[in-house]
Amino acid sequence: MKTYILTLLSVLPLFALAQRGSYVLKLSSVDIEGESKGTIKIDSVKPSKIVFYKSNYTDSLIDIVFTDNGQSIPFELTNKAEKNIKVNWNEACYIDFSNTKGKIMHVGVEYIIRSGDYPPTSIAGGSKISDFATPTDNVFYSLGYYGGWRTKHLLPYSNPNGAKTLVGKRVKLLLPIQNDGKQLDYVFTFDIVFSPVVN
Repeated sequence: MKTYILTLLSVLPLFALAQRGSYVLKLSSVDIEGESKGTIKIDSVKPSKIVFYKSNYTDSLIDIVFTDNGQSIPFELTNKAEKNIKVNWNEACYIDFSNTKGKIMHVGVEYIIRSGDYPPTSIAGGSKISDFATPTDNVFYSLGYYGGWRTKHLLPYSNPNGAKTLVGKRVKLLLPIQNDGKQLDYVFTFDIVFSPVVN
């Protein structure tokens, strides 16, 4: 009996390690010119068997909502000001979990010109846009019969053995917002968390 209990106890950690799930992003902080001025609200959503996080940030100028992550970071950006604001895509960037900085592309940019310059997106006062931030380094062309443009996921799937090696690491998204002749560099920092499969 003692041997059975010891065997069971030695096997239990393996089941814990092998827990199925996926890495997801959760907004943890927002800095503008080195300061944090707005408020963050996090809601959990479960569109499938994985819980994702709907992250909302708001201040006196913008309201932005980030939803589930995959190949891109989707967001909805609202201009709370009366005057137009602009997103300066040419200075926007993504910093991955290994601290590598890279250019991002967004909706409407053709894959073939992803490394070029993009015009800014203007958002009228009181209106909003829906867009995606996709690292250009993750976009590639695959040759062959089933070839074509492909986009790698922002985060790898969790290891087959369940080791959650990315938990505790972070990624960042820099969105430069031009308002009334001044540019504000919004740095959105996301924690990488492990979301287990929920039946």
